[in-house]
Amino acid sequence: MKKNQRLTSYLNLLFSNDFVSAEEFSKIFNISIRTVFRDIKSIENLGIEIQVEPSKGYYILNGLPNFSKEEKEALIMVSKLLEDSFNKPLSKNFNNAINKILPFINIGL
Repeated sequence: MKKNQRLTSYLNLLFSNDFVSAEEFSKIFNISIRTVFRDIKSIENLGIEIQVEPSKGYYILNGLPNFSKEEKEALIMVSKLLEDSFNKPLSKNFNNAINKILPFINIGL
């Protein structure tokens, strides 16, 4: 499984469970605990706040909003339209923002 797919799966687990331990992630994805720590750090670097409760596991403090299929399509379409825009700063800022959440909003699209 590629790293982006694994990170998306982490988020699915975190959104659907109160807590997920590093050991559970390790067993589910057949990876080391150290890799779990690195993966959690990668998710945090995207701006998603993940907390850990000793003896319980990880949980999401501030999750991403739930996007409808139409909202996902609209975000991706605007991103594509802005690529051809004359307003380069706006296009750049929008694309930076979209790139932070794109791996997660593609779920179910």
